[in-house]
Amino acid sequence: MIFINKYFNELTINELYEMLKARAAIFVVEQNCVYQDLDEIDYRSKHVFYEENGKILAYLRIFHKDINQQLVQMGRILTIKRGIGLGAEIVKE
Repeated sequence: MIFINKYFNELTINELYEMLKARAAIFVVEQNCVYQDLDEIDYRSKHVFYEENGKILAYLRIFHKDINQQLVQMGRILTIKRGIGLGAEIVKE
């Protein structure tokens, strides 16, 4: 398992695809959240995830909430592989 953190423009096409696939699986399918997941915030976010064999096991994004870049917000926090503490671990990272 590899810890990765990248800004949007640093993501590979495969990382971006796996990130969006994981978000859709959890938020759209599993949690039935009806909202626009793809938003302009992804462009200015740092994307943090655990990856294994090309698959995302846990993910979150971090971005500045205010124009002065003093407030930071985490969002889209998810785990695919559950029961091993990845959610707490990725937030701690």
